[in-house]
Amino acid sequence: MDSSASMPTAEAARTLDGIRSTREHTRKDLRSYWFPLVVFGALTLLSTPFFWLWDGGGVGLVWLAAAPAGFAAVARHYRRRELDAGVASSPRAYVVTSCLLIGACFALGFGGGIGGEPDIARFGPPLAIALAYVAFAWLERSALLALLACSLGGLTLALAFSEVTDVSQILAAAYGASFLFVGVIARTRTPQP
Repeated sequence: MDSSASMPTAEAARTLDGIRSTREHTRKDLRSYWFPLVVFGALTLLSTPFFWLWDGGGVGLVWLAAAPAGFAAVARHYRRRELDAGVASSPRAYVVTSCLLIGACFALGFGGGIGGEPDIARFGPPLAIALAYVAFAWLERSALLALLACSLGGLTLALAFSEVTDVSQILAAAYGASFLFVGVIARTRTPQP
């Protein structure tokens, strides 16, 4: 005689549907990518005038102070959000992606400038940001974030092959304004605990 209890198929299907629904609801409760977009959009717009200092080196110095402050604000926001929702998730993938992004931006920006490769200094950091936001879009399962990242990457490539002057300022303004705009849209679509 079989001592294991079996569950009727219909009941098993309802249980699995309930688990899927709970998982999706929890993801929505934790989804809050609008906040980093608003924070880093504002910081990007505020850094735009500093491209004129020291042949673009001024913006790097601004980001040396702004990046840690921005990441601290984002970490605090996510921690508070997790406490409010009563559910926590591992930030490891976000932290690794963010660290790679920071390293790439500084390496490409300062490395290109010091190495006498202004195009690398000019276009490398924005392309690194666009690529990192593709990763964030995948982590968040967000088509809106993916569209933003791909659009900004496309804009960066288009400007790289153009004769536009002050391209660094244009890209910073475009990235900053786009992050703010999409952040506000995402905020209106994000349920609050």
